[in-house]
Amino acid sequence: MKTHQGAKKRWSSLPSGKFKRAHAFHCHLNTNKTPAQKNRLGKTAYSTHAQTVKLQKKLLPYGTH
Repeated sequence: MKTHQGAKKRWSSLPSGKFKRAHAFHCHLNTNKTPAQKNRLGKTAYSTHAQTVKLQKKLLPYGTH
């Protein structure tokens, strides 16, 4: 079974078994976004339970990358 390369580049695993990722829409076209929205988008996002199950079982079967 191979690791999904797109998921490997976008997600990283944590010791708790969850995964973290960056928010989308933060890189450009920011002049019409509020400072609060830009601040939120700059923070780390974490996987939900459903995402964690799918990432571990299918996309990232070998854990830490």
